Amino acid sequence: PPRSTLFPYTTLFRSIPINLTLSWSEASYETSYSLQVYTTPTFDEYIVNETQLTATTYSLTNLEHNKDYIWKVKSNDPNCQTLWSEAARFTTSYRNMNLLYPKDGEECVTLNATFEWGQVIEAFGYRIQVARDEEFADIVFDELLGVVTEYEGTLLDNSTVHYWRVRAEDQWNTGDWSFVFQFKTTPSPPALIFPENESSNIDVNLNFQWEQVNENAFYDFLLSKNSDFSDTLVYEIDLNTEGYEYSLPEFFMDYYWKVRTNVDNCRSEWSDVFTFKTSIPAPILLLPENHSDKQANKQLLFQWEDVPNAETYVFQLSKDIDFETSVEYAIGIQSSTYLMPLLEELTEYYWRVFAVNEHGRSNWSEVFTFTTGASLPNRPIPISPISGSVKIPKDMSIVWSLVDDATSYDIQIDTVETNPFTNPIMEISNITDTTRSEERRVGKECRSRW
Repeated sequence: PPRSTLFPYTTLFRSIPINLTLSWSEASYETSYSLQVYTTPTFDEYIVNETQLTATTYSLTNLEHNKDYIWKVKSNDPNCQTLWSEAARFTTSYRNMNLLYPKDGEECVTLNATFEWGQVIEAFGYRIQVARDEEFADIVFDELLGVVTEYEGTLLDNSTVHYWRVRAEDQWNTGDWSFVFQFKTTPSPPALIFPENESSNIDVNLNFQWEQVNENAFYDFLLSKNSDFSDTLVYEIDLNTEGYEYSLPEFFMDYYWKVRTNVDNCRSEWSDVFTFKTSIPAPILLLPENHSDKQANKQLLFQWEDVPNAETYVFQLSKDIDFETSVEYAIGIQSSTYLMPLLEELTEYYWRVFAVNEHGRSNWSEVFTFTTGASLPNRPIPISPISGSVKIPKDMSIVWSLVDDATSYDIQIDTVETNPFTNPIMEISNITDTTRSEERRVGKECRSRW
């Protein structure tokens, strides 16, 4: 009779399960079969030696992992026997390994996760698969690795159940898959809203804001003056709102902040780090003082304190406290003073200032108010004696120009050239006309001023 044909395993077939069924072609006549399975190519150590098999299949169980096996079969006729079939060899798969981390049912696994598993000593590589479903149809990643027992994988979805498995695999053999473990990733960190990243001119009295992750979430908030958060100003945990109010300690300073989510005691990774710069401080007003009255309505000087890091100032003057209209709105002022040449008399005014630099502007200063007095008369012009005149008689007339709206005049005469009129030799007040006849009360050849 002809030899039996072996299938489906052929010579050098690899990665065969340790529990398998051998099969061969059926003889064309009524017969039995002999089967031998060896562990050595010299056919001197067999694990199966059957001589009266009636079926064309035979089950092997609990074979050793990563081991070569050789088998052959022949049919038996009452009058003769066939030759043995051609021997076939197969190699069983590598054993599977234990998964170490993430554990089955693990919660709160970060998106940048480290997967760990036990070693298969004979193997020279491993394949890891992570999927979103138990059938591994929705693969997140599938990586063939070298002789390592851990892998840092990047997951894409927060708050999502994942499934993972590993098997030994190299160019010589492939192992059985490990048991499938499942785990759930951490919640999403919140998206930061305000202040925006790399923003400037931010007020020191600030309400930080971020997006809600879900209605059951709490949040941890971290604020620092250093990008590595080594100098922590605020570290608040388990906030139940999407915001945090805080008064920053310094103007014109860089700050860094980040937030993470806490859902059922599972904390997300930190959000992206946002940085911002606070504004320069508002100017402090000096003159005219707040609520002062009888201020000059001519040549009135406004003054405020210099602001560090300010480049220019903006000045606003109004008659209404809401500044809906402006009497004066001056920009680009490069000093901490501003001169108003003329204002209305007996009028209440309001004024304020803000500072400007390349990053933006400060807040408005506090609003000051003042009231002007009645208009001051113009200065009279001396007429006689003229400046530098000589040989003036002791009995002389002093004459000056008429000033509109003036009701009286004062005269001072002094002989001192340095700091004159500190203690004048003559002072006359409440003169009602523009000429005064006086006898000089000085000696001869004396220089006088008036």
